[in-house]
Amino acid sequence: MRQARPTTYALMSRCDIGDAAKIMTLADAQDVTMSVIVARLVHEAVRKVTATPKAEAWAARRLAVNTARRARVDAAVRAGRDRKPGWELTKRFAGKDNSQRGE
Repeated sequence: MRQARPTTYALMSRCDIGDAAKIMTLADAQDVTMSVIVARLVHEAVRKVTATPKAEAWAARRLAVNTARRARVDAAVRAGRDRKPGWELTKRFAGKDNSQRGE
């Protein structure tokens, strides 16, 4: 979740393999991922729908959880806890002053 936006919801669905092949073809033609194509389809399908109060409440709770999780992950990244021990010795970082990492 290091890069995920709190306002994004991960939605998994299943479809016919033939449809998936067509989605892949469309995605390749547009130089985007299959997820982008599916997200566009969903966005268009719900364009005129007004969310119910129950759905809005669910979304607000989900956003609060996502925002808190993102804050924890960002803090871990700033502190370097997202990296395996010895990362600072890798070729890319060797010899650099990493004491100001994240500032």
